[in-house]
Amino acid sequence: IIRCMPNLAAGIGMSETALSCSAAATAEDKKVAEEIFSLLGSFHYIEEGKMAAWTALSGSFPAFVALFLDS
Repeated sequence: IIRCMPNLAAGIGMSETALSCSAAATAEDKKVAEEIFSLLGSFHYIEEGKMAAWTALSGSFPAFVALFLDS
């Protein structure tokens, strides 16, 4: 019902998490998701169609930078 994409910074409570809700998601569903993902950092609601771009920029990019720096 609710799709999420946290990023690497979730490990230190600084994630920028995207949330995308289906039409079936209720206000209670959203409240539970907000409670969960606020523990990881900030969260933002985005349209499902933008989730792939969010994944590339906010999800994968920081991990690639960390891998590059680690090497």
